[in-house]
Amino acid sequence: MKTFITSLAISTLFLTTLNASPLDADLNLHLYNYEPIIVQFDQTSYSNPSETFSINCVAPGRHRLAVWSTPTRFNYGYNSAPVLVYNGFIDLYSASITSSIITHNNSLRIENIQAKFVQQITSNSYDTHYWNQNNFCHDHQNFIPRAISNAQFNQIKYSIGNKNFDSTQLLLARQAVRTNPMNSQQIAELMNVLSFESSRMELAKFAYRYSVDPQNYYLLYDSFSFESSVTELSSFIDHHS
Repeated sequence: MKTFITSLAISTLFLTTLNASPLDADLNLHLYNYEPIIVQFDQTSYSNPSETFSINCVAPGRHRLAVWSTPTRFNYGYNSAPVLVYNGFIDLYSASITSSIITHNNSLRIENIQAKFVQQITSNSYDTHYWNQNNFCHDHQNFIPRAISNAQFNQIKYSIGNKNFDSTQLLLARQAVRTNPMNSQQIAELMNVLSFESSRMELAKFAYRYSVDPQNYYLLYDSFSFESSVTELSSFIDHHS
């Protein structure tokens, strides 16, 4: 019974850590021909037409998105009614700025995802209230990246390591790096929890866009058993840098 309660507490803490990250996401969106658009993002409607829609400081994760074009051309003397050009979802990632486009065939295409650096905080862990009070989300200049504390990371690593199946461990590891800022050394340690080389490779590639220090990604090479894996990851980094 005591073991069950301890496991439950650790799992709850892990999920709370995933959901409590203050590193919010930004989104920039436009139509392929730059006609003005109006947008519904989750439950909020933005009815003022603009060529580029931007929203800042939203929670990372999957969001509902609907987009209408509002053509400025006239049809038989009347303004064209708004036309629904996209109705679906968009995934936004922690501490990132996502630039996307609605294509001519009404699909959503991600053009670019870039890291959004955050101010160095002197405490050992993030304080969401302190973060919001100081509006760090709105000022991205002259900031340096910071990973989660060692205590937070060790809790996540312990929870992942407690799972029995490599596939489950990989799933939780992906969730962790997507919602918690980690450095290359921490990502390498998560890789070492995984049993299979293919799983370690999948995590390494997935986590690259979220690493707060991609210049140190060579630290992950020691987590592989085969030289071919090092070559594969190196080629991936070259292609995505």
